[in-house]
This record gives sequence, C-alpha cells and structure tokens, in this order.
Amino acid sequence: LARLKMIGSTGSSVMALGSAGSTLNLLDCEWSTNRGATAILVHHDKTLSNATGTLDVMSTLGSNGTAMSVDVTRCLFEKNELTFGAIANVGGTLSVEKTMFSNNAGNGGDIVVTSKGTCTLRDSCFDSSSSVKPGVIFIENGSAMTDDTNNFGVGITAGGYNGGACTGIFQEAEVADCFGSASCPGNCTEFLATACTLDLSLVANITIKDTPSTVAKGEAVVPARVHGISERPGSSNIVPIVVATVITAFAVFGLVGIVFKRHKSKKPSTTNIEDVDEPPGRCACCKRKKKDHGMLEAINPDEELFDDDV
Repeated sequence: LARLKMIGSTGSSVMALGSAGSTLNLLDCEWSTNRGATAILVHHDKTLSNATGTLDVMSTLGSNGTAMSVDVTRCLFEKNELTFGAIANVGGTLSVEKTMFSNNAGNGGDIVVTSKGTCTLRDSCFDSSSSVKPGVIFIENGSAMTDDTNNFGVGITAGGYNGGACTGIFQEAEVADCFGSASCPGNCTEFLATACTLDLSLVANITIKDTPSTVAKGEAVVPARVHGISERPGSSNIVPIVVATVITAFAVFGLVGIVFKRHKSKKPSTTNIEDVDEPPGRCACCKRKKKDHGMLEAINPDEELFDDDV
C-alpha cells in the first residue's frame, strides 16, 4: 500500500489483522493530526474489524496468537494524539525504516510492541514526541527489539522508570506490569545516531536510499535537527536568495539608466547651419555665403547680381 494519507481520523486507520505468513507493506504514507487509539494496529484477531466506537487496545494485549508482518518504510507520523500509540504491534512482526515521528502524543509511545511481538528499527527519527510510559518506543515484557540501527531522537518527553526517565527504547522488566500498575521497572536504551539521516539526505542532495546505513558516534556532522529546533524535510533558503538577487539586479540597472539619461540631457545641442530655414526674400547665394564665412550677412534686395557674384 503506497502513498496513503490519513488526516484527521478518529479511529485506527489501518488494522492489519491476520496470522503469521501474511504481510502488509506501507510505503510513503502519512498520518497527521489523527485521534483515537492508534494509527496502525497489528493483531491476529480478525474479529476486531467488527468493533464499533473507539477501539480499546488495552483489552487486546493478552492475546497469545501470532500476528502478521507489517513493514513501514519512508512514512510520516506527525501531530497525532492517540490514547495508546502511533503503531501498536500486538504479537506481530514489525519493521520500520526511514520513517519520521514528530510531535505525537500517546500513552505508550510512538511504537508499542506487546504479546511476544518483535520490532526492527532502522534509519528513523523521533522529534518532540511525548508519552506517559517510559520510552518513545515501549517493548513489553516477553517482546523484543531485534534491530536498532542508526536511529535519532530529540526533544522527547517520556514517563519515568526506576526513578529516571527514558527518551529512547524502553524494555519492560520480566516481572513488570507497566500498563497495569504505577511501578514500571525496566531498562532504557538511548538512540546512538548523532543526526537524523532523513535530514542529512536532503542537505546532501541525495536520496534517502543512498544515505549510509550507519553514522559513527561522535562523527562530525551538521544535523538539521538540533536541540528540538527542526526544519521540515524539503525546506530550503534558495528561493528567497534568488528573489533577492533578481530585485537587486533590477535596482542596479534602473539606477544606471537614470544616471545615463540625466548625463545625456546635459549635453549642448548642435544645429547644422545648413538646416536653418531662410526668411523670405533672401536669395540662394546668401546660403553659400553663410556656409563659406560661417556667419549671417544682410543682403540688399535691390542690388543687381552679376555672373561673378553667382
């Protein structure tokens, strides 16, 4: 399923209900400003599709069945307020790659894995999300995070555990019951990437698939997301620069034109004396004399003209 866009939904927009062996691929999809229990639910119980009203994900967590596989690639989860989490994997196999989670709020976190489910996470970013339970990714006792490669987080707010806070991946302790009690022991694994690869791929003007799969810890990079201040992918300053350049060029050319015009208007005008119209009553010889001597002479109209004068 490609380029699905869910905006303003009030329920679980995608319910991947099926047993092991079934697979759903989600590519270049977007979930924005949705409400309800979860954006994506992975579960083996197909009867959940008949549920009415707001789905209670908590009541399905005790399931022992093995659910289907779901792959999420190059998707966006943004500004969703969900009672459970953006993705709820109940007993299934979840793979998330090159996906952005930004400004989401939920009880469990952006990703919740329960009922012996598994999750792989690669080249993904978490920006300013919040959760009641510890961790922007919550892994229930008995479930597992099988791969955590080059993921980045910033500005995350999450609940406490063992007297501390976890803003990365939280693995619930074996004897814990975080959803059923106030106590929530477990272990926290923070994200190791020093920058969001989704932003770096845009800054370097290369496609996401060409982004290196790993970024060494401490490597000198300039991330677009630092200390919670983020720039949306695709944003650029090139347009205002071009506009400013064009306006400046027009201003310069306009100023040069004004100066040239004023300079030209100050030059003394020259008139060819041959082009001056003669007043009535003067003979043609006057023109020659004026031409030869460079001045005007008055000629007596009663003077007789001889051949030598002509």
